[in-house]
Amino acid sequence: MGNPLGLRAPADVVAAVLGLAARQYGLLTRRQWLDAALSERQLEHALRTGALYAVHAGVYAVPGSRPCFERDVLAACLATGGVASHRCAAYLWRFRKFERPVVEVLVATGHAPKLPGARIRRTGHLDAADRTHLGVIPVASRARTLLDLVPVAPNLVEGALLVMVVL
Repeated sequence: MGNPLGLRAPADVVAAVLGLAARQYGLLTRRQWLDAALSERQLEHALRTGALYAVHAGVYAVPGSRPCFERDVLAACLATGGVASHRCAAYLWRFRKFERPVVEVLVATGHAPKLPGARIRRTGHLDAADRTHLGVIPVASRARTLLDLVPVAPNLVEGALLVMVVL
């Protein structure tokens, strides 16, 4: 056994999974776990013994990882397959006058789970040009973020545009 997850698994596999979690604010998805050649049974064991705990369906955290806004956003994006959007994306992009908002995630039309503490928004289509990353967090592009802000925070869009012109 002798590893932090308490699994019978090669040390390099456990190290790779924990390294991935470390780069993702302490988070892992079920898919990432299975892609690392670990089994469902091993995942159930890790959950049962407290080596991991569920954040959302299919998204898990390593105990001791530090909760923060960015981790909450990434967890919601991983759970839905969406991108941080609207005021949440504006905050992550550091647009002027956007204070730490609620987690907002944009998903293409279809099923997305309801997540406590997050607002899930739907759109008919998300082009590759609408998506990017800030570090490991999937986020709507700056242009898409500005368009999404118009109906929800029109009074703040002008300030955000001024920041973009300067950049």
